[in-house]
Amino acid sequence: MQSNSIYLYQNKTEVQLSDNTTNRRNIVVYASNLILHKDVDNALFFQFKNSDQRRIPIGNMDFCFVVYDERTTSKQILFELPMDIIDATTGAACVRVPEQYLYTVETGKYSYAITALELDGTKRPTYVDDNLGMRGVVDIKLGAGPEFTSSNILVPDLLIDAGPDSRTEVVSGLTQVHENHSLHTIIVKFADGDTAGYTGNLLIQATMDNIIQQTVNITWFDVQTESYTDQEDNVTLNFTGIFNGVRFAQTSATDGTISEIQYRF
Repeated sequence: MQSNSIYLYQNKTEVQLSDNTTNRRNIVVYASNLILHKDVDNALFFQFKNSDQRRIPIGNMDFCFVVYDERTTSKQILFELPMDIIDATTGAACVRVPEQYLYTVETGKYSYAITALELDGTKRPTYVDDNLGMRGVVDIKLGAGPEFTSSNILVPDLLIDAGPDSRTEVVSGLTQVHENHSLHTIIVKFADGDTAGYTGNLLIQATMDNIIQQTVNITWFDVQTESYTDQEDNVTLNFTGIFNGVRFAQTSATDGTISEIQYRF
């Protein structure tokens, strides 16, 4: 029987908090990157020290952990979180990053900073990088789940053959990455009509033809048909299958419209 060891570490990052920026006695020459994994809650631990590498009390300050995306022109803030003080006497603190904060963040390298706020409102810098740099590097990596992919937004009544029997554009079924019984999910949004909600049919269609090389004479078949009467609330539907292409159509619509279909596979 195979035996595997699993390690659970509580890594701690040193943060320098000092007014001695001219005649500094300690110069950090290397600062390791922080790591945040997606799909789990992350806890980061920090030790505040002065320029003599001594632990310092931090009970009279509040701290904020900020993550930036410096790859964008605006250098936008992805999120900021207050830090929890573990031991005010010895300068130990931590920040907990909930998994939902990283749902839509792409994997890669980002910047982070920690700001200190004194009781009188004075905001002080802290140094987390080498050579008294205020911004360090944080790596956001895949965790226990897959990479997030956005939905395809399809609008039946605006793209093709607008009217009571309109249909959406075609989206690829990505058969090269699917396994048997692949799951497709859609969210259908409705726009009210003159008297009530949407009344009509939603038709899910698919093809096994090569939609990349073949643009005409494509053979479509029906996968699923849903009928609605005075439908106002959004509807979530699942269907399975391996297809080269998928599209959606509304038929026999007498009131209201299907305003949007969000499709994921």
